Amino acid sequence: HPGVAESIRTAADPIYLTTVEQELGDFYYAVAVQALENEMQVGSRTIIEICRRGAPYLVRAKRWDEATILLERLLARDESSANSSLILPLLRQIAEVSSDTDSEWIGGSLLAKGLVAVGRRNEAEQILRGLIERFVAKNDYRAASSIASILFNIVKVTGRLDEALLLADKKVSYNRQAQVGPWTQLADETSRLQILTLMGKYEDVLYEIAEIRKRVPSLPLPSTPGHTGEEGLDPWQVLEAILDIGKMAATYSSQWHIAIDLGAEMDRVQAQRGADILQLTRSRFNNYS
Repeated sequence: HPGVAESIRTAADPIYLTTVEQELGDFYYAVAVQALENEMQVGSRTIIEICRRGAPYLVRAKRWDEATILLERLLARDESSANSSLILPLLRQIAEVSSDTDSEWIGGSLLAKGLVAVGRRNEAEQILRGLIERFVAKNDYRAASSIASILFNIVKVTGRLDEALLLADKKVSYNRQAQVGPWTQLADETSRLQILTLMGKYEDVLYEIAEIRKRVPSLPLPSTPGHTGEEGLDPWQVLEAILDIGKMAATYSSQWHIAIDLGAEMDRVQAQRGADILQLTRSRFNNYS
């Protein structure tokens, strides 16, 4: 029970607490790095548990950068409201500490993601719009693009398709000025294709996805599995998003064989990266329909 842990922390010697937080922070961070490098073997669920357990020690020790890494990896793999409710206080602390710094966009973006997961979209949107304005003013277009990606998802979910398409175009502009890598550029195309699908332009979407699939094998991968490199995103996230959009467009236009083919490829990609049984089952269930 959390009350037991809180009572112990209140009564314990501060030097002892500092030592425990340092040692356990070191332990969980090292284990998380190793697990990320071997995600296909250990599975995403293991990484979720390690990051969830390790982040509080790092936050209490004020090891903000390391805590941010674990929480970012955790949110990328578990966006459930239950998980987000648990880590929301940690996300808020990181956002407060990073305020008015160059890393403000990272802390603010993570907090916004957590707020979205617990249904507080309006609060998240307000944070994100303010961040975009500040980082565009600083000519930090890489940060502005990352923030716009989260705002794009909120606008899309709330049905504002024209605004979402404009945001997708802005992201392309920001990333062009930031001179980002090929996977980030591909993620921009993914955002645009999502909106075109929702607008019912299925043939255009399927044609573009067929061309993208031809390009994917030639794109460079991170040198170490589980690390995103300079681009700041996992290639599997981009690839799975493309396949999912294609499957949706094919299904809506009654092109069943294309939908089945894309669904099978999605299963292969998820299995290769070590997705947990819940993710695999959800994907296979959707393929069945």
